Amino acid sequence: MQHLLGPECNEESYAFDFKQVIHADSSRTVTVTQEQLPDDAVYGERTILTFVREENGWVVKAVKAGYKCRPDRGNSDSYSGTWCN
Repeated sequence: MQHLLGPECNEESYAFDFKQVIHADSSRTVTVTQEQLPDDAVYGERTILTFVREENGWVVKAVKAGYKCRPDRGNSDSYSGTWCN
């Protein structure tokens, strides 16, 4: 996970949440949410990765990124694909 998201995932300057859902077809969805980021516009970042098992092991099939903005800097109610201004 750190290889995909970068070394800053281990810094203690913001909250970090990790959730995994195993689906009936054995695929997995992993959601990584980082909040209280040290950025004047972006409050949080959410990355959703979908993994499937293939012959050679687990493969990332989809990656989605979403941002939650600080008040008055964009969408502050939920995560969206729109960058904060």
